[in-house]
Amino acid sequence: NPCQTGNVALGGETAAFLKGKGDIFGRLEEVQIGDPVVVYTDNNWYLYVITDLKPVMKTPDVFAQTPDSRLTLFTCWPRFGWTWYLMVTAVPYELR
Repeated sequence: NPCQTGNVALGGETAAFLKGKGDIFGRLEEVQIGDPVVVYTDNNWYLYVITDLKPVMKTPDVFAQTPDSRLTLFTCWPRFGWTWYLMVTAVPYELR
């Protein structure tokens, strides 16, 4: 569940063969550290803040559980190149 201890991993495509169909992470490479991410479920929404983004060459272990609460977004990268993966990590937003 979002914002509970552990890792919520969501993967998506950066490009689709049918224009506008399936490219849910088409603009993921534009995010920056500190940007907000909202995750909607059937009965709630959860706010995260991006803490890290990096391209990785090998398939990332995005499904590994973590001792903290974390959101991991991942996609093939670069767009139409698909030789790397882009990993974006976020943590629950906390009011200060």
